[in-house]
Amino acid sequence: MIMSQQITSAITMTQLHLGERALQIDWSDGRKSTFHYFWLRDNCPQSRLIATDQRIVETINIPEDIYPKAGYLTDDNQLQITWAYDGHVSRYDGNWLRAYDYSNGAKSPHRLLNEQPKLWDATIKNELSIVDYSSFITQPSVERAFLNQFHALGFGILCNVPTELGQVLKVGRRFGIVRPTSWGELFDIKARVETDAVAYTNIPLAAHTDSTYRNPPPSIQILHCLVSETEGGESTLVDGFKIAADLRTQAPQKFDLLATTPLHFYSHTVNTEHHAISPVIRLDAQGNVEGIRYSNHAVQPFLLPSDVMEAYYDAYCTFGRMREHNIYQIRYQLRPGDLYMVDNRRVMHGRTGFSRGGDRHLQGCYIEYDQLLSRREVLNRDQFS
Repeated sequence: MIMSQQITSAITMTQLHLGERALQIDWSDGRKSTFHYFWLRDNCPQSRLIATDQRIVETINIPEDIYPKAGYLTDDNQLQITWAYDGHVSRYDGNWLRAYDYSNGAKSPHRLLNEQPKLWDATIKNELSIVDYSSFITQPSVERAFLNQFHALGFGILCNVPTELGQVLKVGRRFGIVRPTSWGELFDIKARVETDAVAYTNIPLAAHTDSTYRNPPPSIQILHCLVSETEGGESTLVDGFKIAADLRTQAPQKFDLLATTPLHFYSHTVNTEHHAISPVIRLDAQGNVEGIRYSNHAVQPFLLPSDVMEAYYDAYCTFGRMREHNIYQIRYQLRPGDLYMVDNRRVMHGRTGFSRGGDRHLQGCYIEYDQLLSRREVLNRDQFS
């Protein structure tokens, strides 16, 4: 309900009409709003913890036939109701009621819930801001700008990060708990002769999302370059949301297949085994794209009806070819001290092949998006408070 969020308006309540199951408020600009009694009691500001804004009344304990004993508008633009069943007094600020006027189609007034991702292609490289690490950790305004950019684009790059072993964990822990995987909290990426992961070779690594076989996959990957003496090995980034949006426009049937057909992703080692079922494109309840899960290395044989198989392969390969196209892909040569973070639910990452001569060493870890988002919201809240 975000009771602490400042919602102000010059529009005021002018008249109150009490009905059988709901009340009507007339506003100074001519609007009329309906609020059900049950909804009002369920969202009573006096029945929430001030510190956390969490409710302390169980919805199921509110009488279905709840009715006000008395109700009136105050001179300071408040609605006050005394409830008949228990005598509890509720007060609602007019600005808050206006913001939550569901009878006129109101959406959540919280800024975060109304933000839209900024879709991008290869041209984003021309406007990309790479942030100095020391400024990031010492200046809240710089950190806030970095996190706002990350939230909009799904990735961000820091430079001049100390090239110390384990430094990536310090960055991850700045936002919360590092998520351990089969490799522990920290993993090293070096070219190896014997390996159980494609990432540990020097061959090209096509753009993908990580850990598609986990449920859920880690939502943010952080990679820190410690040593880079090889030729090649450019990092590649692709906005999966942009590809999905273009596919939805250009080939809606292919989009629908990728959004409705679950695939089996699988991985195992000597000591681990992971399975996950998910479509390539995941939609939210409103039909908006909220996730991409794509890794050709981890997907298992498609088990689809015969009359769908060829059409699905066509859609799957179309998506795959789009992610490899230069118009969608940005390339960036990581240098020692560079660190990038990617939203693993959205941005596919990979790299070009590199030579065997010289050393190449990256360290990485995973964190969860809600931790970073919380940090971002606190910084933004402090700015606007």
